[in-house]
Amino acid sequence: MIKFLTILVFSCYAFADKPEWVPYVSPMMLGRTFDKSKNQVGVDIINLEDVTNTEIVNGTKEFMKFKAGESDESKRDLLDVGGSLALKIKGGFIQVKGSGQYIKEENKGEKYYELLTLVQRKTRVISLASEVEANTANIGDIIGKHYVSKIQYGANMVASLRFKYKDDKEKENIKAAIEGSISDTTGSGSFNIQASANLSKIDEQLNSQYSLEIKYYADVQLDDVPQNIEDFKALVNRFSSLVAETTDNGMGRPISAYVQPLTALLGNAPEYNADLKTHERIPDLEREISDLIVAKNLLYIALKDKRTLTEQQEGWISDFYETIIGATKAYREVISKLDLETGPEQFQKTNEAFLKIKELDSWKQRFTLCPEAEKKSDVPIVTFTLYSQLARRLICHMERERSNSIYDTQVRNILSLKTDFMDNLDKRNTFLNNVLTLSKDYTARAKTIFQHYFMATRDGQQSGIQKGGKVVFNNVQLKSSLKDGYDSSTGVFTAPTNGLYLLSQHVSGTNMDMDGDDQGICPITQAHTKSMFKKMREGETYEVTSDTDTLVGQSSFMGILVDVEKNEEKVCAKKHDLEDDNDEQLEDSDKDVEEKDDEENTVSGNDDDDSEDDKESSLSDNEDDKGEDDDDDENKKIGEDEEYEE
Repeated sequence: MIKFLTILVFSCYAFADKPEWVPYVSPMMLGRTFDKSKNQVGVDIINLEDVTNTEIVNGTKEFMKFKAGESDESKRDLLDVGGSLALKIKGGFIQVKGSGQYIKEENKGEKYYELLTLVQRKTRVISLASEVEANTANIGDIIGKHYVSKIQYGANMVASLRFKYKDDKEKENIKAAIEGSISDTTGSGSFNIQASANLSKIDEQLNSQYSLEIKYYADVQLDDVPQNIEDFKALVNRFSSLVAETTDNGMGRPISAYVQPLTALLGNAPEYNADLKTHERIPDLEREISDLIVAKNLLYIALKDKRTLTEQQEGWISDFYETIIGATKAYREVISKLDLETGPEQFQKTNEAFLKIKELDSWKQRFTLCPEAEKKSDVPIVTFTLYSQLARRLICHMERERSNSIYDTQVRNILSLKTDFMDNLDKRNTFLNNVLTLSKDYTARAKTIFQHYFMATRDGQQSGIQKGGKVVFNNVQLKSSLKDGYDSSTGVFTAPTNGLYLLSQHVSGTNMDMDGDDQGICPITQAHTKSMFKKMREGETYEVTSDTDTLVGQSSFMGILVDVEKNEEKVCAKKHDLEDDNDEQLEDSDKDVEEKDDEENTVSGNDDDDSEDDKESSLSDNEDDKGEDDDDDENKKIGEDEEYEE
């Protein structure tokens, strides 16, 4: 007896009319009435002066919550949406945007286990002054028994991480991994994911085995729609800045409203009295309408390939679909008029419509439709999956019992070709993904090559210069915005990064020993030009040595990064993954092209002897300078020791 009284007292308290925060429903405004029983916005009842004289409380708060499951209750519990409001949203009677779209999404009968994440940022509360007066003149009938006294601004983002499974065993594996990684389901006051859930652990355990799809529903414009857990975590960390950058003054949009009983303003206003039995019926009503939606979508997906049916199957499907449509209409009618203050008699039409399935011939034969399905002696009336159960059994029968028509045979052949094509398409998609990965590598390299360069000159003599000494090009004519590596005070070039550099030097003077053998030295002005490709590691240095002790005219030195090392990661697909086995001719032609390319890419170093007259009248190419180290000769050959791409 005491236990019964306790439950009764608690129930009365739970449904007592009291101020509370509710999800924002457009077009709620301060001082406007609200009908909680029908989730309907009413009329303005507060004086305009009081509405404009508002109080603003700034206070940024962050909140994150995780919830795992498959039911519709998981959806609305995450967003703290009442069952009656959720039904109105699903029925299309209340228009929602942003995160509220998640409630409206239809289940298409797919098998996936869901990890829901709510990311919420609250910015400010705008409220009426503590003392306001009602103005009931010229407003006619008052809609609702509450009024809006506060509005909370901010933004929500709901992320649905869906791991798809094929059977109950896979489902249990996913469920165990997710639930074992969630340490807090009550929510945390920050965007610190690690404090509530170890998503990296989930990713490690499930990513390689199960397909993951992430859907987002947000009150602000997202800058990315990540499809992996690591990028999702990065998006969560950016959410605060997205709210600040994409909304007016960074305040977000209305996300909830604080409603108070009208009795606080009008002493003669009627009180709100919720019906307990109606509240108890709403969760079942929500499950039943979801069952109808799932059954309809399952049939649509199964029949969209336009396969032929047996005469018996056509009759079953036709009668079943007609029953689904009739029941859906009955539910929509009841939901549109749903009143939380009215008793459960308002659900009579839905009760009758939902049980129409038991009159169908296919329902009576449901245990013979699909022997693979688990047989049960009977399905209780309280079961909320009658329609989806029958839909799956009918689809199973359609797979087992096919018509023998020519058209059906052709359809099966087409579906077989479609399956083969999808397999090949999947291989090509894998190849394209690899190409995109390679493209990203090339893009990164393109941002590096040709971005480090310099050009420096020297006019006339350099004090103290000796043959074999270092030439200092003290006038920098051109340099990159990034680190160029050349020091005009010392004449030393230091490689700013690993890569292949094109270095070109031009030294002008008299008495030049161009061959480095103390022979053929002439007291006339000559110029020695040398260009080479040199592999250099970051921090490695190079300097220009002089062939004379007398510099005359203008000398110059330039360098530019022309290539960087390729990413060693193998990203290209094997040829047999994309070609048929009979493409031997194509393979042979590829080999011929490769051999030809090898011949063309062979670098030879043939030096021509220049006569003494040629030295006096033109520039000489002294690539075999004995004064240089043997490493310079090796650096003249592109791609012999390391692989570079131009």
